[in-house]
Amino acid sequence: MARFDKIVDLYFSDDGDFSLGSNNDLEDTNKYDYRGFMQRILTRLSSKKREWAQAAHLGANLSDFVGKPNTEEIGNRIQDRIYSVLLQEDLLYGHEFTIDVVPVTKYEVAIIMVITPPRNEGGIVLTFSYDMRNNRLIPRSI
Repeated sequence: MARFDKIVDLYFSDDGDFSLGSNNDLEDTNKYDYRGFMQRILTRLSSKKREWAQAAHLGANLSDFVGKPNTEEIGNRIQDRIYSVLLQEDLLYGHEFTIDVVPVTKYEVAIIMVITPPRNEGGIVLTFSYDMRNNRLIPRSI
């Protein structure tokens, strides 16, 4: 569980805005259970490889799916891509999470992740929508 809790980042809203803490300084995720960890997942899914100079190998490159038909095969490829990028650098281990990719419209899929941290009785559920027309990944619940 320490692996999940030790990730501290600047707190940003679901819209990507930073917020101020009680001391009028930028707020961080330290006091929010798993928030830094969840933001790390969102960053990986939203990024392209080579986008981050210090971690050029990270990023889901979901833009590869722009313009593709919303078929079961494409859904499986998106699922595999997300699965593999979250395994990198031991962010998650394979037995700790599941991913489902479900078609929503002709151009959009829902991505549902259930993460079960060790020694946690519940789970963390993250839901995103991904629009293959404009490469837009939108957090629906983080």
